[in-house]
Amino acid sequence: MRHIIKNILILTIPLITLTETISACPRCRAQAAAGIYNADFGLNFFFMLLPILILAALGFGLYYVDDLLGNPGRR
Repeated sequence: MRHIIKNILILTIPLITLTETISACPRCRAQAAAGIYNADFGLNFFFMLLPILILAALGFGLYYVDDLLGNPGRR
């Protein structure tokens, strides 16, 4: 399992660092930035991260289901 996580991180970290924050033409760049960084930024950011948090909680729950149910052992 550690090798899978390590490989995913090795593949995704360079992709994340190479992406631009806003990609728009010079004329529309200010409008794009205003649409992203407005008063609802915190709420939009939370809703963007919510599926990741749900999947992580589901993954940890499935991984530790035996410990949570009181059946330690099989690993």
